[in-house]
Amino acid sequence: MKDIPLFTTENGAANLILGCAPGFGTAYVRVLSAQDGDALARECAAFCQAAGAEAVYATGLPEQESWPLSTEIWRMTAQKASLPQSQAELIPVTAETLEEWVTLYNRKFRAVPNAVWLSPGLGQAVLKAREAFFVWLAGQTVGIAKGAENEIHAVAALAPGGGRAAVLALARELAGPEITLEVASVNGKALALYQSLGFRKTETLAKWYKIG
Repeated sequence: MKDIPLFTTENGAANLILGCAPGFGTAYVRVLSAQDGDALARECAAFCQAAGAEAVYATGLPEQESWPLSTEIWRMTAQKASLPQSQAELIPVTAETLEEWVTLYNRKFRAVPNAVWLSPGLGQAVLKAREAFFVWLAGQTVGIAKGAENEIHAVAALAPGGGRAAVLALARELAGPEITLEVASVNGKALALYQSLGFRKTETLAKWYKIG
């Protein structure tokens, strides 16, 4: 299902992010402009629900304060040199292992707020960009990871300690002295892990409210 970059009504304009609707049952609305924000939010929610979304979240409207806050998206950073050492290794995903990696990713991130569902097309894009990895430690696959340049995009544990191993293995291979990531403020387990490794919040990127 394709996103709609410009969804317009007499009440305003928004970007509808529908790519997660088939897999995760969620859709996201980025408001671009609004004459009547509350009415626009309802119209966007109705369209997204008709497209198959079970839950709709929006950002960019002052009027959204009347809707339930779902989560904030935070940027966190850490100095690479300050991160602990780890024996974990990254195993790049290949064409032969892509389906397994995407299945694991979608299973692990289904309940994570604002996570992106990976369709087969997006999976191929991730493979082409060489951003996806399995994480290997002590003779077993303990996690999966995704990242590029100096940013951690996603990590997930497949065994106890796998999340920590994934963060450290990926950070070691990323560029630059400072490692960044984005995390939902309600994702308590992820926040606890990142904070324990020395990541600190530097910015609130967005607030997402549940609408409809």
